[in-house]
Amino acid sequence: MRIVSNTGPIIGLAKIGEESEQIDKALNEFIHVKEIHPMDPAIKNATSDLDEGERQVIGLASSLGKDVLILMDDHAGRQVAKGLNLPVSGVVGLLLLAKRKGCP
Repeated sequence: MRIVSNTGPIIGLAKIGEESEQIDKALNEFIHVKEIHPMDPAIKNATSDLDEGERQVIGLASSLGKDVLILMDDHAGRQVAKGLNLPVSGVVGLLLLAKRKGCP
């Protein structure tokens, strides 16, 4: 599964303190910054009232097809993603999932 996120949730995880080392490691090993190609007009229209970060996240996730999870804490962005039938979670949901899977 690929996770698409803007910087907000990553900053939130870094503020936890205990996660900052893992984030640094992830940035060097498997987090990739991507630019999206021209956004689908329907996605562009649906995201027009969102901030740039949320627009980009939804645009990229929608272009990647299946097996993608959007990591976003912004309520308006999450509502738009859900309206587009894109799976979305916030930081708390991600931490709960990690706990269920036995991550420390």
